[in-house]
Amino acid sequence: MPKVRKSIAALCDDLTAKHAALGQRQKRKLGIYVGSLKERLLEVEYACDQIKTYSSQQMVEATTGPPRQRKREFYTTCFWAFSYSIFDILAHVVNTIHPVISDESKVSFLGAKNGYQSAHAAAKTSYTLPSNIKDAIFQISNRTYFKRLHGYRQCGLHRRAVCTREEYTTSSLSAPYTTSAATDDWLVTLICDDPDNLKPKFAQRRSLCNETAMIRKGIDGDIRKLFRLL
Repeated sequence: MPKVRKSIAALCDDLTAKHAALGQRQKRKLGIYVGSLKERLLEVEYACDQIKTYSSQQMVEATTGPPRQRKREFYTTCFWAFSYSIFDILAHVVNTIHPVISDESKVSFLGAKNGYQSAHAAAKTSYTLPSNIKDAIFQISNRTYFKRLHGYRQCGLHRRAVCTREEYTTSSLSAPYTTSAATDDWLVTLICDDPDNLKPKFAQRRSLCNETAMIRKGIDGDIRKLFRLL
């Protein structure tokens, strides 16, 4: 039988057990950040489900109009924010095991990307980030999905909602198969090619649901890769 893939939650528990020899204070902090990571992943999953509900469903089952659009934008912004924060939580997990930064408020994923070279000396310890972990974080930060997520989050939280476009498609069967109930109307939501563009374009025709699913899959894979190094 093929080996069953462990969930991220189970890997979090394994990581905690693996570092049971840490000092009491470090173990407590690791437990807090691992617990935060589990909760954040659940929030991302919930936001993803809600985006599907309000972005790609049969119009006959949907509530049309601004209320549905506002809900979709709300959960989409939640997805950008929660997904990106996963990486900063990961940076805290890494820093608890390899305490390079003494001031927790200075810990961040992009800071870890460069081994905290630009961090103020007063915020640093005598430790250095292992090169394999720093390289892994650097690689993650350069992945396409991460760059897109960074842009969406920056736009959604600090500028405006990332632009989307709704398209409606009607399909029907040819005679003699058609009946009064044989016509289907579908709603598909596309996400703009570049969130920074004030004149949004949709040439790439990326669906919002596919984009969030791609980001979610990338996060899952990179958590697993990083955990193997810890």
